[in-house]
Amino acid sequence: MLAFRVYSNAVYQCSLHVFVILLIIFCGLNNQAIADSNQADERDRLQQLRIKIKTTQEIVRKMESRENSIAAELETIELKYGETSKTLEKLTIQTSELQAKLTEIRVQKSKQKKVLLLQHKNLANQLRAAYRSGRQKQWRVLLSQADPSKMARHMVYYRHLNQARSLQINEVRSLLTDIQEAEDKAVSTELVLASTRKNIESVQQELAETREARSQILARVQQKVTNQKHNLSDLIEDQKKLQRLINSINQSVEELDLGVINKQPFSRLKGKLPWPVKTYSAYRRRILNNTAQGIIISTPEGTQIRAVAHGRVVFSDWMPGYGLLIIIDHGSSYLTLYAYNQSLKTAVGNKVNAGEIIASAGASGGRSESAVYFEIRKSKQQYNPLRWLNKGNKK
Repeated sequence: MLAFRVYSNAVYQCSLHVFVILLIIFCGLNNQAIADSNQADERDRLQQLRIKIKTTQEIVRKMESRENSIAAELETIELKYGETSKTLEKLTIQTSELQAKLTEIRVQKSKQKKVLLLQHKNLANQLRAAYRSGRQKQWRVLLSQADPSKMARHMVYYRHLNQARSLQINEVRSLLTDIQEAEDKAVSTELVLASTRKNIESVQQELAETREARSQILARVQQKVTNQKHNLSDLIEDQKKLQRLINSINQSVEELDLGVINKQPFSRLKGKLPWPVKTYSAYRRRILNNTAQGIIISTPEGTQIRAVAHGRVVFSDWMPGYGLLIIIDHGSSYLTLYAYNQSLKTAVGNKVNAGEIIASAGASGGRSESAVYFEIRKSKQQYNPLRWLNKGNKK
């Protein structure tokens, strides 16, 4: 009876363990299914966000009647300029990497040649020593009437000597193979490097042509401004279009539940935000219709622009009056805007961290000088960025 109870208890314990294991597996699979479902839902929401923003852009474009207009030409040429600049940057980085690789191969090849030279000398010394001692000395020792133990030691010595010599010969062969491989790699890398440099020349030419085309369009824009005496009405209209876009973004983010969870609420970052560029020559508030807006930060073309805080990209495209524009949602309806860019480095839906590169500075939007326009908003309210940016970063 006792044995039966022990057996029953053991079966119960075993069944319990199996049940727990199955429960863990089921929970794990269930959690994975939930995670996969959440990821799929987020992808769907992001796709809906992209569609909604694109729809808003199309509405803005139709309202402008920009077909065959200067603005349409400017958008096309600046988008092309941005993509060409990005291609040139990638090719330049690729060239630097290839050059570093080629230098490394040459250094490795030089080291291998030095080792090979040393091995040649050692092998030559051994062969000369063997020749001087007599090529048949091992047989003479073997056939001599010397003491067997002494003869055995000599034979062991000769065996080790031959093994060492054979090992050195194999090392020399291996080094020759390595050097040949290094030479092949160097030739291959040089060919790729030459091709990349040729591509760079082609892209630079394309960039120069695009820049010239843009200059011609800007001359026409300037003529239009001169003829109108002022372009304040155009700027105000551009501002209205931007507000329509932001209203659409805020509504889409709320509807699609795309709120950004920050480690620290954006509202608590006032006075602590880093500047979007590390180097600049000057900055000033943008005044439109007697209303202060964001700040225009003068900085060289190509300067890296960084996100001032963690968030999600909700716009990355061209806008009239603002050129290549990025808008980042930081949660709780807070948005940061980065305009006049030369090229864009991120797309709608991407999450970005504070300090992450999101664009490069330029003069898009019809500007004549390179700068970045930076703005902070909450819904329709605009804030003075200078009160939010870290004062220690001012130069």
